[in-house]
Amino acid sequence: MSGKIQIRRATRDDLSFIAWVMCAATRGHLQEGSSDCRLSNLLEKNSIDDITDFFKHLATTDQIHYGHISKFWVAEYEGEMAGAMSSFSLKECDEDMFKEAVNTVIDNLKTQKNIEGLEDWLSKFDLDYPEGDQEAWGIEMVAVLPEFRGLGITDHLFQRIFHEAREEGYNKVQIGYIIGNKAAEKAYKRNGFSVTGEYKDPEYAKLMGSPGFKIMVKKLN
Repeated sequence: MSGKIQIRRATRDDLSFIAWVMCAATRGHLQEGSSDCRLSNLLEKNSIDDITDFFKHLATTDQIHYGHISKFWVAEYEGEMAGAMSSFSLKECDEDMFKEAVNTVIDNLKTQKNIEGLEDWLSKFDLDYPEGDQEAWGIEMVAVLPEFRGLGITDHLFQRIFHEAREEGYNKVQIGYIIGNKAAEKAYKRNGFSVTGEYKDPEYAKLMGSPGFKIMVKKLN
């Protein structure tokens, strides 16, 4: 099986696939994710063709963040792109940098399309997410195409990223998932992650249909 799976860095040629990964990752097990909720106004105003169009812009911003295409590893199964995840230093790519990039893309689209009153509408999505462990290596934006699930794609990606984290001098890796995403929880536990905290917020629950998300950490040998 391992010979059929190859792990490589993402390139600009993978942009459409990486945009799908980002979209799928923000949804998790839910029908709609935070990005769907937050960007619905832009869709209604025809600023973007669909959610993945927004992620294409986000993955190629001038500023580097954990959703930038340069941070992704891609798994191929028998030559076909099957899954991907973002790998990064939490010291260099924290949540604030990601939010700044998101707002930059939204501002650019808003300016291009002259959307009125978007700031007030977006303000309800500016929830106070907890900061990640600055001493940990981070993983975000994890997704595998449905037809390739159950083949060890996630496991192979994790092993490559664990190796990268060790090379960069880190001894622990952090990841998060939306509460209720049993598939993600099972996969992460299988790869040695343990829950270290959780974030719950009534506004998040109202918007998302999930009470929040959990943080997991794996210690590297």
